[in-house]
Amino acid sequence: VAQVEEKIIKTIQCTLQIGLNDLHRKMAQAQKFLKAKEQVRVVVILKGRQRMRPEQAVDFLTTLFNTYLTEYGRCVRQPSVKNLSIMVMPR
Repeated sequence: VAQVEEKIIKTIQCTLQIGLNDLHRKMAQAQKFLKAKEQVRVVVILKGRQRMRPEQAVDFLTTLFNTYLTEYGRCVRQPSVKNLSIMVMPR
C-alpha cells in the first residue's frame, strides 16, 4: 500500500496596520515553515474602510514577498484585488 503524503499549507494572517515587530515575527515564522519545506499562504485581512482600497493590500503583499520571502520560496499565486493572499512554495 503506497502512502500518500498530505500537503500542509500554513496560513499567516495580518492586517495593513500590523506593527513592525509583529510583521518581523510573522515573517520569521513563514521563513521557518518554508525551510521545513511547507507551503505558506499569507492573507491580508481588510477592515472597515480599507475594503474600499484593496490595491493597497496587493501592494503590501508584493512588497512583503519581495522583502522577506524571495530567498526562501517562489510565489505560485500572485495577489489580486479579488484574492488578497499569496501562496509561496519552498525552493
